[in-house]
Amino acid sequence: GNNVDRTIISGAAKLAKESDSLNITNCHSNPLVLRIKINKNLKVKNSDNIDRKLIFDDTHQHLISKNGTTTIKADFGKGAGLYGYVCEGVGLTGFILVTP
Repeated sequence: GNNVDRTIISGAAKLAKESDSLNITNCHSNPLVLRIKINKNLKVKNSDNIDRKLIFDDTHQHLISKNGTTTIKADFGKGAGLYGYVCEGVGLTGFILVTP
């Protein structure tokens, strides 16, 4: 329930690094938990030599070409909160903590 959600978000907030850029290498994200204000632009760099697809949910998926960069708006349709994402074919990669 809600208490569990608050505990998880609180723990993630302690690990979160405020940034507007995210680097993906071998489907590992740096920082692991990124904190950004809602509706800000987040630059995502794919440092791998193959294309990567980051998936937040069915409607928020981003294909990033090898050694390429894309910009993602920090608005995943549900407002502020903690959003996990996966690197397609690999699994959970990191978290975006969207703050008001």
